[in-house]
Amino acid sequence: MMKQSTSSLAMVPKRNVLSRRQGVTVLEWLMLLGLVFGFGVVLVTGAMRAPMMKKAQQTRTELEEIERALLEGADEKNWQVGKEVEFDDLRPLIRKKFKRMLKEGRDPLGNAYGLFEVGSLPGVPDASYERFEEVVPDGFWTPYGPASEKRPALDRDF
Repeated sequence: MMKQSTSSLAMVPKRNVLSRRQGVTVLEWLMLLGLVFGFGVVLVTGAMRAPMMKKAQQTRTELEEIERALLEGADEKNWQVGKEVEFDDLRPLIRKKFKRMLKEGRDPLGNAYGLFEVGSLPGVPDASYERFEEVVPDGFWTPYGPASEKRPALDRDF
């Protein structure tokens, strides 16, 4: 005796899984496009911030050199605490590797460093400080800050 099939599905031939789908859906394309766009935004903003961050680091390094020159000038020339010193007075005390600063007397953004006070830390020119504010992280300028704010010098060896 022959057995009859109770299900009509048993008679339907199985199809290959790949034959149902031939290509990429619009939704998948949009997801891929969104992912690529997201990576692009991250990379472009990072690339745009990098040159400004480099200039901020150069400015910080120059402030350290100015601080060192102020301490050396105070020792060698007997400058008293509170004496105002111009950049030209510090020029002979600044090391030769700071060529751009020696030549121009300005920070990497082109703003003049201004007057310095013996016994106080040098500061970032105010115009430069404002431009760097959106790029540098909190605490980047410590112990320095804007030139308009006076901060007492630290006891450091260079």
